[in-house]
Amino acid sequence: MNPSGIASSCAGRAPWLSWAALAVALTLAGCGGGNDSRTVLADTPSQAVPVQVPPAQVSPVQTTVSSHKLGGSISGLTGAGLVIANGSDTQSISVKSTSFIMPTQVQTGTAYSLTVFSQPTGQYCSFANAVGTMPDADMRNTVLTCASTAFPVGGSISGLSASGLILANGSDIVTVAQGAVNFTFATAVATGSDWEVAVRTQPAGQICTVSKGRGQVGDAAVNIAQVSCSAIPVAAPSFTVGGTVNGLRGGTLVIANGSDTINVSADGNFTFRQPVISGATYNVVAQTSPIGQSCTVSNGAGIAASDNVSNVAVNCAVNAYTVGGSISGLSTSGLVLTNNGRDTLNVAANASIFTMGQPVPYGAPYSIAVQHQPDDFQCTLTNGSGTIGFMNVTDVAVRCAATIYQVSTFSGNGNGGFVDGSQSTAEFRSPRGVAFDSNGNLIVADSDNGRVRKIAPDGTVTTVAGNGSYGFADGPASSAQFAGPNATAIDRNGNIFVADPGNQRIRKIAFDGTVSTLAGTGVSGYADGPGATAQFNLPDGIAVDTVGNIYVADGGNNRIRKIAPDGTVSTFAGTGASGYLDGDRAIAQFNFPYGIAIDSIGTIYVGDNGNHRIRKIVSDGTVSTLAGSSQGYADGSSATAKFAYPQGVAVDANGNVFVADVANYRIRKISADGTVSTRAGSGSRGFADGNASTAQFNNAKAVAVDANGNVFVADNDNRRIRKIAP
Repeated sequence: MNPSGIASSCAGRAPWLSWAALAVALTLAGCGGGNDSRTVLADTPSQAVPVQVPPAQVSPVQTTVSSHKLGGSISGLTGAGLVIANGSDTQSISVKSTSFIMPTQVQTGTAYSLTVFSQPTGQYCSFANAVGTMPDADMRNTVLTCASTAFPVGGSISGLSASGLILANGSDIVTVAQGAVNFTFATAVATGSDWEVAVRTQPAGQICTVSKGRGQVGDAAVNIAQVSCSAIPVAAPSFTVGGTVNGLRGGTLVIANGSDTINVSADGNFTFRQPVISGATYNVVAQTSPIGQSCTVSNGAGIAASDNVSNVAVNCAVNAYTVGGSISGLSTSGLVLTNNGRDTLNVAANASIFTMGQPVPYGAPYSIAVQHQPDDFQCTLTNGSGTIGFMNVTDVAVRCAATIYQVSTFSGNGNGGFVDGSQSTAEFRSPRGVAFDSNGNLIVADSDNGRVRKIAPDGTVTTVAGNGSYGFADGPASSAQFAGPNATAIDRNGNIFVADPGNQRIRKIAFDGTVSTLAGTGVSGYADGPGATAQFNLPDGIAVDTVGNIYVADGGNNRIRKIAPDGTVSTFAGTGASGYLDGDRAIAQFNFPYGIAIDSIGTIYVGDNGNHRIRKIVSDGTVSTLAGSSQGYADGSSATAKFAYPQGVAVDANGNVFVADVANYRIRKISADGTVSTRAGSGSRGFADGNASTAQFNNAKAVAVDANGNVFVADNDNRRIRKIAP
């Protein structure tokens, strides 16, 4: 309360507060602050003056963080290269500087830590009072003190057993005594300077090496260098490595023993330039072979022991590659391919690829050819020849297709007469037997003309023997007489043998044309024995084997007779009774055997006319049925096939048997596996050349096969010699 009894607006206010003080109080909005409104009474004796004081206005407090400089003093700095740091903040200090300020200021309250990042040359510097928290003011009381220092450089030595070792650190050298185990250079190296210990001179008979031999001097002596010494090894003896090269065919051969190589271009001796020390290994290899050649090494590896190596052998050979390719359309066996006329390959049925057996050297030619066509097929080649390169040949193509046979007239104009001459003008009256000699001449038994005729490969027809009169007379070819000669056969000497049934004899025409009787009396009958007394009954077929034995189809006697080279006649098979029986030749039966043929291994084939079968007699005399079942016409297996009075037979080099199937007017084929097919003939009696399936024959009596597999037919009633060929 003031003296007037009015309450004061501020506790403890003096009662003598003047109006001026009141004004100040009003301006300051009262001592209590806050937002309340108060009434202040003037301190006067007469009255109280009400004063309205507005609420105080208070602004929010603004907080600011400051940054300050960090630095200090430097003493004793005489070297260059001093760099100091506060964390990542660095500062390079110039020579002789006495103070420093870091480039980046530090915030108040933040930790700092000054360090020497890089010492100056030849000195060592350290901080004092360099770690702390930044105050709210510059910090300049850190102290960096630098002093020039130098320390000795040295290390340890092991294995030094000789004198003469000199070590160096730059230009400072120290000579180390024999047996010493440590060393120290005389000149100390300043702190911060580089040092490197090296061997200036090796001790006698030893080699010394330095490890941990370089670094920078810090604040202490260097003693980490290590010198290790050992005796110089005694040089071992060394030896040369070499040998010989053989078979090199041009080009350049590179042989190697490790990194040591030699280029060789001709056969001969070689020696590597670099010798091999004793006890060391060597390994010689053909590093690069010449183009188209392969070189191999023998005796190429080992240990050099006590002498030069000279037995390494390098053998080179020209690379060889196979030749082959593809095959299409082949469904039968019999195809034979040849390469360069020497290497042959028998190709199996249904084969799709082939490879010749003998590889061909690099750079050499190859030439694939068909040496033998498969039966009833024609095979052709593409890409069959060329030169061997760097790989196997696989693109030769063999394409096969079933053969389409054609029938043509080989000789005879169809007129029944006798004319020699060209094949188109020649005339035959009854050609019944045909056989080839070794020169490719076809020998014909021209029955009703009573002559034996010859058709040369060019088709020219001449008479071999017979004057055309029906009768019997031996002697010169021009005066000899035959009585219906029915078949011919030729031995390897060129002698012609004739089955002369009208004379019941077997006749011989020598190479000079002289005709003689080989066997038979001229009287129909049956008698074995010497040729002069032997008897036959209609001998219709004849064949000769490779040793000169003659086999006769003695039709009327139902036997197969044999005439030995000395003329002795014997019965080879058949009892004489007309019938059909297989088995041993002594009990076998035939029914008028007509045609006969023999293959290269002595197997005999018989056209068993009355039994409508083709019979076979092997070398031990066993008789069997090759094909045929009964009279008729049927192709197929040997057991179901049918013939009608088969007569002439012939066998080719592949074992195929051809048959003149008289009453079927066809030429039949029996394959080596027994399958029967029709080679030519429509089955209609007549005359027609052309496609084999439509051709016509008329009482074809005999067949023969030439070296190329072409079939020739004695077409009796057409009075022609016919040819069946692809």
